[in-house]
Formats: sequence, C-alpha cells, structure tokens
Amino acid sequence: MRPWWERLPGRLLEEEAAIQAVEAGTVRMMRGHRWVRGGDGEPRIVVDLTVGGEVHEMEVRFPPHYPEGCPSVRPIPHTKSISAHQFKSTGILCLELGPDNWHPRHTAADMIRSAWRLVAQETIATFEPIDIPSRHSSGLAERVVFGKGVLLRTDAFKRALAALDANAEFEFAWLVKGKVRVVPVALPKGAPLSGTPPVVKDESSYAGMVVRLDDAAPEEPPTDPREFGDFVAQHGHATLGEKEPYVVVLRWKDGRTQGFLRLKTGVSPLVDVPFDASPAGRVPDELGGKLSDLKVGIVGLGSLGSKAAVSLARSGVRRFVLVDADVMEGANVCRPDGSLGARTFAYFPGSERQDCKLVFEGAI
Repeated sequence: MRPWWERLPGRLLEEEAAIQAVEAGTVRMMRGHRWVRGGDGEPRIVVDLTVGGEVHEMEVRFPPHYPEGCPSVRPIPHTKSISAHQFKSTGILCLELGPDNWHPRHTAADMIRSAWRLVAQETIATFEPIDIPSRHSSGLAERVVFGKGVLLRTDAFKRALAALDANAEFEFAWLVKGKVRVVPVALPKGAPLSGTPPVVKDESSYAGMVVRLDDAAPEEPPTDPREFGDFVAQHGHATLGEKEPYVVVLRWKDGRTQGFLRLKTGVSPLVDVPFDASPAGRVPDELGGKLSDLKVGIVGLGSLGSKAAVSLARSGVRRFVLVDADVMEGANVCRPDGSLGARTFAYFPGSERQDCKLVFEGAI
C-alpha cells in the first residue's frame, strides 16, 4: 500500500492549515513548527510549545495507517520527562485523544492543543489541584516518580499541620536517594508521626520548619535563598536553620500551605502528594458506575467465557447471568477460570447427561 501522505496529499494541506490556525489563535500555544522527514521518509512535525515562559520542543509522529490511526506526541529528546501522564519507555504523552477514541476527523493540531493543555494545567496543578486533561488518572507511584520535587503528606502530618497555632520545627527524610522526594517523619520535632513509610523509618532525618505567615505575605515567595530567608523573617517572624537541605512549609492566612526545598543554589516548590491516598482505579469513576449498573449474560463458561466473566468483574461489573451446558469432568476441569468461585458452579442435572447445565444469576 502506498504511504498515506502519497495517497492523501490533500490531507497534508489540511494538517498544515489546522496547525497554522493554532499558531494564529488568541492563546499563544506555539512559537513555531516545521515539517521534517523520518527515517523511512515519513513526514513528522516538530513543534515549539510555549508554556509559562518555557519552550518545549515536541515531535508529532503519524502511524502508517493515518488518518485512521492516532498520531503520537512526545518531547525532544524522548527521554525528557515533562509530565506525569507520559510513557516512560517511549516518552509519548497520554493525551485526551488516543488509539481508543481517535477519529479521522481529528488532526495533528488537536493533539498539539491537547499537549499544551496537559503541560499548562499540570503547571497550574503545582499550586492549585485541578483535573488534568488526559485519558488516565495518574496514581501515587506515577506522581512520585515523575514529580520534579515531591512532598509526601501522610494523614498524620496533615492533622498535625492543621493543629499548629505557631511556627514549629519538624523532621523529614528522603524517600528516594538522589531525588527530591521528601516525607515528614516528626511534627513537631521529636514527635514521630504515624504512617511513616517503612523504607524511611531508619533513614537519617533532616530539619525543616512550618511557618505561619502574616496577612501582608505575598502569594509567591522569592526563589533566591537569602531573599527567601528575609521573606520568612519579615512575614513569618522566624529564622530558618543554616544546614542544607532544608524544607519549609509556608502557611498563608487563608489556610493554603506549600512546601519548599531550600538549597544553596535556590528555593524550589514541592508538589504535594497525599501519601495515604487509595490507589487510582483502573476504570474511571464515571465508567465504573455505569458498569456496576449492568447485568451481563454469558453463555459458555469454558476457556473464553469464564475469563471474560472474570475480566468484566475486575472492571466493575457486579451482576451476571452465567449459563453453561457442559459437565465438569477431568478432561475440561482446567478450562473454567477458578476465580469465578465455587458457588458459581451449581449444576442441575437433567434426565440425561447432555441436558446437564450450569445456571447462575447474581453478583460475583
């Protein structure tokens, strides 16, 4: 089959026009773009996304069966981590559009818009939690791995933080050596917190401080270490410790809190990650609710049907009508999935062997 760009030259013109429309939009998402050739001569698009003053060079690749298949978007170089919604092995971003919901009416421009929204809203989420436009919800492990700087807040730390009515020193430990992953282990200093991950219980602890700011405190503290110390002294009436590294949790008058890591080279914000959050479900909540309301009938519970039933149950289906006319014998006992449970296999023999059947209706 001829390549898509040779079969559909008009599609290339449509793609270019759609990208130019993005560049001319009221929101400046791109600084520019260019078409390049891949190793097999296929066209690719290199885009300079602009988010918060930063420029991210991105690559859009088209599948051989485009436009029926979905393009992919990833940073250049592909090993660069820019999002928690990113496949680590390939660098491809998990956007709102993907192989499961792509339609030929979409264009690469839609993928570029989605990539910009993903990076922009993740930047906002650093300061104010919001829903990120992606096809999946990142779990605890992903947020810890891909976050540039992470403060893991256990429930015990959050309760102790809310109860403070003055500045207080606390202790923290590194969760991962060589990476900015910190977890409080005592608040106030000397008072161990419950729920501390076992992996850091025996690690050396470092000093930090919770600082309550006054009404005049600006929303954004300075990033220079000396200016940051002056900011805390002026608006929090506190003197920070000299040792590095040093974690400071600022608490504004409106109740907002934000962690910062102070090093000699600068002060950087830490992303708050609730350590006690339950793992993200494999099925989105909205879809999970719909699945739980369904009643699914399956006729045949052998190698295929039993595994389909178990997979549906794991996805959220709770009510089944299961029917099988076979007899459980040594030759086929290995075929049904044992995860269905013994109570599912209720046999009602008829007058003859071939009339035997399995019927189950209820919840698994």
